[in-house]
Amino acid sequence: MGPDPDSIEIDYTDPTGEINVPPGHTIESLTQQPVSPALRELYDTTVNDLQGNTIPRILITAEAAPGEPFSGYNLRIQQAIASLMPFKKLSERWIEGMYRQMLHWSEDSGIAIEGPRGYKINPSDIDPDHIYLGVELTPYQPLDEQQKINSAVMAGRELKLPTEDILGMMNVADPEAKIKKWAKEQIWMAKLQGELQKIQVTASGQLEQMAAQMAEQMVQEQVQQIQQVGQQARTGASPQQREGQPIQGMEGIGGPGFNPAAGGQAPAGANPVGNVREQQTGRTRLGEGIG
Repeated sequence: MGPDPDSIEIDYTDPTGEINVPPGHTIESLTQQPVSPALRELYDTTVNDLQGNTIPRILITAEAAPGEPFSGYNLRIQQAIASLMPFKKLSERWIEGMYRQMLHWSEDSGIAIEGPRGYKINPSDIDPDHIYLGVELTPYQPLDEQQKINSAVMAGRELKLPTEDILGMMNVADPEAKIKKWAKEQIWMAKLQGELQKIQVTASGQLEQMAAQMAEQMVQEQVQQIQQVGQQARTGASPQQREGQPIQGMEGIGGPGFNPAAGGQAPAGANPVGNVREQQTGRTRLGEGIG
């Protein structure tokens, strides 16, 4: 306070809060003024009126009161939804009137009403004196939707209802189109399964053919071995003797001339001295050493 209050300088950059007061001036700290009770009451009344005439706050924020049980919270939600019923009914009546007017315009102008997927309402099918329309706006709630699906599936299983009725219970817009789409999908899946089976049969046939070839080759090898063993048993000659290869311990003795299987003589007859088994091995038939 003073003759020139603007001359008082306050340094807000100084943490100590230094204030330069010229002579003849004084400063006083202002006390916080409380909110007027009348203004507070006016504010609360305005907020309550807005919430009562518009969307309730709980539907926007979904806030629960501290320590509030679920039953109380659910009750407040239901009350808030009920406050919107007048607006819901008004919207339903407006949409109903709009569709009714559309049918009247089509009947008067002779222009058909065309919709998606080829749907059409011909003017000749419209009777202005017998138009019955009903519109219902239903909120989308995932929990209610799941419960509705479970109820429809249970009803179809227990009551043996047609698929079209079950889809109608689930609020499907066009059950017949959904059934046709499902049937096409099943036919496509059946064709796909058939193609897969053809591929599997072809692959398994190739594997069986390879296995048969391997088995045939093994049988042929076994037959050849059996034939060789039988020929050896008939001739009494070893493979070395049948092929005419040199015999161990008999250098220079071999070839067809010393092959009994080819009409030659036995190799032992070419040099009987010093070529007996005991002299070649150095042991008798009983395994004793030769001195």
